[in-house]
Amino acid sequence: MVSVHRHVAILSSMLEADESQQVWVAATLSGRDHRGALMVTDRRVLFTGLGMFTQTQESFPMAMLTEVRVALPAGAARRIAGELHVGVLGDEWVFAGLPADVQRVAAAIDAGRARLGLRSDAAAATPSASVLDRLERLEQLRTTGAISDTEFTAAKRRLLD
Repeated sequence: MVSVHRHVAILSSMLEADESQQVWVAATLSGRDHRGALMVTDRRVLFTGLGMFTQTQESFPMAMLTEVRVALPAGAARRIAGELHVGVLGDEWVFAGLPADVQRVAAAIDAGRARLGLRSDAAAATPSASVLDRLERLEQLRTTGAISDTEFTAAKRRLLD
């Protein structure tokens, strides 16, 4: 098993020269059961994790995030498990971790989005938004410089797969 510090080193190597790390936590990508690290920088959210046979590396620019929500269970489980729900252009990604950790990540994302002057885009967050609507939103983000050509291509590929 790879240590969380190794995942953080991988994420740190993905940072651009002028990008700064805000917070990182150990997390699991729910649905894929990939364990690794979740990092928030001044401009994006990054995840790297390993499953039994596969690896996941994701990069979500702040401008592509449409929702950030924390879900905590009731009772004693509240101390050991929490979920961070992140909307990315209408898709939902769920990360599990310690409650304090998912709350710190959510706060860092909210602060980063506020610093960049970003707010939720209700149309993009709607699961029923068509693929065409999402592609148009992506193109708008690329045109305004909110995301790079590489990020545009990766997000477009995720939408069309």
